[in-house]
Amino acid sequence: MSSGRFRQLFPILGVFIILALPGAQAAAINWPAVGSWALSWLRDLVFYLILGLLAIWLIPKPLNRWSEVARRSPVKSFGVGIVILVAGYAAMIILFVLLLALGIFFYSLQFSNLSGIAFGLGLPGTGLAFGVLNFIVAYASKLVVVFLLGKLILEGLYPKALKHNIWPLLAGLLVYLLLRAIPWLGWAIGSVVTLLGLGAIWLGLFTRPTAAGATVETPAPDEQAVMTAESEQVEEGGTNVQTSEAEPAEVQDQPVTNPVEPTSETAPELGELVEGDTVEKIIVDDANDPKEQA
Repeated sequence: MSSGRFRQLFPILGVFIILALPGAQAAAINWPAVGSWALSWLRDLVFYLILGLLAIWLIPKPLNRWSEVARRSPVKSFGVGIVILVAGYAAMIILFVLLLALGIFFYSLQFSNLSGIAFGLGLPGTGLAFGVLNFIVAYASKLVVVFLLGKLILEGLYPKALKHNIWPLLAGLLVYLLLRAIPWLGWAIGSVVTLLGLGAIWLGLFTRPTAAGATVETPAPDEQAVMTAESEQVEEGGTNVQTSEAEPAEVQDQPVTNPVEPTSETAPELGELVEGDTVEKIIVDDANDPKEQA
């Protein structure tokens, strides 16, 4: 489509947008409300852009890995996101109630030290964990999907822009904020994005990439120990086989050595034998001597 024909569509799109507003006409547009909406949209854009730049600067590799997990396994990531959302907030509530009950119980038994630990450390720690969970659910999960959306858009339009992470982030933010601004549909899009990004973060944290690019779940410590022992046994077996095969060659290569010479340990025995033979010779000589016989 030429640029002239594309420009001709602007008035038609404008009329369509005006007529699509429920109960609104061109002269009845609430411009202050439109200005407020635009200001809120720009505020969200700047906020998410700052968070995205910090993520690109501090954790660029995890951000890319999480977005790839969401790209390869969107259904699994969405399902895991639902589980993590429900289980995470349920665990926070249970932990808060449990620490509160323990603090009251220890205080009733006049264990002031234990009660102080439960109230002074347990409850603030739970509040900190709750805040981290809220941040991941509300903002970090969306950044993962936004980054993925920007990469998908630029792969079809301008692949060279993928060399810099800021361009996928900006393109994804613009599209996501525009889609979220749609009445009655924006909240559904935001919910899907949150669950998808939350599950991708969880899978990216607890899976490791392979050479082929797929993700493999990290085995438990016991399984790792068994696998390590089996690999060591296999390596030892291979080493023994190689050694046994190499021994005949070593024996063949050895030069022929002279017989072992008598050592100092065998010298006394040889000396005794020689001395005994001499004594017997003397006795024989004395027996044959005529003077001794006379």
